[in-house]
Amino acid sequence: MDRAQRMADQGDETSSRCRDRGVRRGGLQGKVSKKPIGQFAYNKRTPDGEEWLILMAIYLLLIKDGLPIWPEARERQRCWLGQKDAAAQVDEGQLGRLILELDG
Repeated sequence: MDRAQRMADQGDETSSRCRDRGVRRGGLQGKVSKKPIGQFAYNKRTPDGEEWLILMAIYLLLIKDGLPIWPEARERQRCWLGQKDAAAQVDEGQLGRLILELDG
């Protein structure tokens, strides 16, 4: 398997993980973009106090359905916001800028 094929396979796996995360965290079903729309970095603190720099690739999820009950419904609240309000809700400035740059 060549490098391009490995990257394509990894992209499919990442899209699948994003789709699964959308269902688990927000009860959202739909189609995930094949390529990321951007990325951002943030610091994550582990339970033992270590801090790790995490680089996140961001994929679009074109929502087709919202489930009334989902795995993390007791821990998370789902709401619909406009771009400016959504960007203001996130802690990571780089992610907020990506949200603002999305086409309507």
